Amino acid sequence: MELMLETILKKCEEDPFQVILRTAERDYTLRDIINKAWCIAHHIKEDMRDQEVLPIVMDASPLLVSSVIAALMLGKTYLPVSIQLPKERQMYLLKDFEVGCYLTNSANFDFEGYRPMYISDCFEETSPITMDRSSGSYFGLYSADDIAVILMTSGTTGNPKKVKIMHKNLAWILKTLNKQFPFGKDDSILQISSIDFDGSLFELFYWVHGYGSTVILPPVEDKKKIVLIPEYIKKFGVTHFLCPPTVFSIIMMFDSQFHEKLSSLKILFVGGEEVSASTVRKIKNAMPSLQLFNAYGPTETSIIATIYPVVGDEEGVMPIGVELPGAKVKIIDKHLNEVSDGQEGEISIGGLGVTAGYTSKELTIKKFRDVQGELYYITGDYGIRRNDGNIVFLGRRDEQIQHHGVRIEVRELEARFCNAFKDLNFKVIYHDHKIICFIIAANISPEQITEVKKFARQNLDVYRKPKVFVPLNKFVLTKNRKFDTKEAIRLYEENR
Repeated sequence: MELMLETILKKCEEDPFQVILRTAERDYTLRDIINKAWCIAHHIKEDMRDQEVLPIVMDASPLLVSSVIAALMLGKTYLPVSIQLPKERQMYLLKDFEVGCYLTNSANFDFEGYRPMYISDCFEETSPITMDRSSGSYFGLYSADDIAVILMTSGTTGNPKKVKIMHKNLAWILKTLNKQFPFGKDDSILQISSIDFDGSLFELFYWVHGYGSTVILPPVEDKKKIVLIPEYIKKFGVTHFLCPPTVFSIIMMFDSQFHEKLSSLKILFVGGEEVSASTVRKIKNAMPSLQLFNAYGPTETSIIATIYPVVGDEEGVMPIGVELPGAKVKIIDKHLNEVSDGQEGEISIGGLGVTAGYTSKELTIKKFRDVQGELYYITGDYGIRRNDGNIVFLGRRDEQIQHHGVRIEVRELEARFCNAFKDLNFKVIYHDHKIICFIIAANISPEQITEVKKFARQNLDVYRKPKVFVPLNKFVLTKNRKFDTKEAIRLYEENR
């Protein structure tokens, strides 16, 4: 399998003036990016001689893409560290590695015990370089099984885990996604994810196997403002977009002209959290020609493992689809035996996306297991495989609740509310021995809240009926723009 760096360099030899990145200020060609990467590699080569992991402390930018390629040229593992992270989280990321220095374009960071290697944002200063790969002067030796990047998980249950993604994992997922969803001439993708989130790999390097396609890079401050996303999609004619469903719900909630501003979109991937049938119906009704996909996959299995093409008439809990070519999914019981279709079990993922595990050997042994002779990642997610082959996600193992001795599926409750009230959004949480239903809309009237309570009273048994209904006039989000359960509970506690 051809690895990512080889593919990039071949593309540059074939068409060095292909535009691959676009900002509000200028376009960047393959030649621009590769020349800068060579300069960075030359600048840091001696400092990195005895250091295997290269922390890159900056935000998504053309300079970041060049820095990542420079790390690959030197045969190093790159560790993305967003400048938007709190200082303690940045230091936590650097822990566990024999790291003496880090790469940055900012003088605003002072990590005690670590030495910065400063590089300039200026591409105009970069002298053209004739690439002679035969000399191997800048190329470190690495194999498909070596670690290309270390990413952290979202850390919703404590400190985030650091996942080791191999070169062969990166090559597989980028090539497979482009084969399934071609990224062709005049296509573009909007980059909004934090660089330490696995979705950023998809956004920043989708072009590697594309032809004439570009990545649109908004300024960091603009990416924080969800209301500006439609403006960027309209301005640059963006065709591909990946986002959590909560982000798209916010766009639909606060921008009445979203379907016009997003008319250039061909493909929308939603992922990172569950999506309701009600949400996808709203999207498909407003944009019937849009190809909408529900994507599922933990960082531990290289971004995406299954995908479901949304029709728009689904009811209840939305399927997460079938495996991408090269991925494998088994629904297993507590003894790691595969269950029959239609039976509930834990989702386990094998195949070409399975990473090298965590930096913690103990956690790796616990979560990466032998299932019928092959290595699988045990996700902690519960689901079933339907008779048509599609998998349905039923929730996290640590979210399974018993209320008055009865097992409650909060996803099913959310789906029932969403199906009954098309103009409202719902999140159901179990907290302090109570089922709490958050009703989310820009303007919620007392009459709407009364109708929701009436629906619950008439359609849900006493065990499943929420104890509390909490109106929210906006979605509360985590750093990765998923619904922030902890913040929602804090708001409930503060105002009850």
